[in-house]
Amino acid sequence: MVDSANDQAVWFFASGSAGEPNTAVAWNYRYGVWYVWTPMPFGHVIETDTAASAALLLAGESLTTTGGFVYKFLSGNSFNGATISAIWMTKTLYGLNEQGQPLMSNTKRWRWLDTVFKVTAAVTLKLEWLTGHATDTADAVSSTDFAPAAETLVTSVLSTILTAADSEIAVALGSAQSKIRLQTGSGDFLYDEGIRIRVKTNATTAPWALEAMQLAFQVLPGLNRRDQ
Repeated sequence: MVDSANDQAVWFFASGSAGEPNTAVAWNYRYGVWYVWTPMPFGHVIETDTAASAALLLAGESLTTTGGFVYKFLSGNSFNGATISAIWMTKTLYGLNEQGQPLMSNTKRWRWLDTVFKVTAAVTLKLEWLTGHATDTADAVSSTDFAPAAETLVTSVLSTILTAADSEIAVALGSAQSKIRLQTGSGDFLYDEGIRIRVKTNATTAPWALEAMQLAFQVLPGLNRRDQ
């Protein structure tokens, strides 16, 4: 599949003992990074256009046991009613020097991470930090759970406005900022040449987006601080 709207090419394949495609790997040629997506039970995807969209993706299910559905790809958060947990992960980040070049040769003390999230409903996120050489599925050095701020819609007298189903209406805050100290379980800061950040939902499913992030670190002097 070629996803021209997001500048990426995606391949679907059967992994392990699966007899039909259940995994996808994507190459984003805008950012120059690879992603692995699972579960992805699709056998074929086409890109078409409509009156409202210039690049609509229609994905055909690889298994016919549930009816062989066709999905609008990259839309919604479930397969046949089963929720999909969203996971976002950086590639290895080394920090930049005064010339804007990656500081690959120096060990750093990674101090904290500032993030700005946009949410449209109450959601709890798990943010994990890993060493720079960690794989996508590696255990995190440490993590923290937090809920980006969201306001509830109220009247002028501060009474909560409810929907027809008696649920609250959450309004996203563009300035839902969080500062997270990048410490290990023992209370020490992470020491490594690079770092990877992973964000995922924690037992909840609701729309969210990471709008901005900034890392604070200290460069340790001397190449003798490297492992090799």
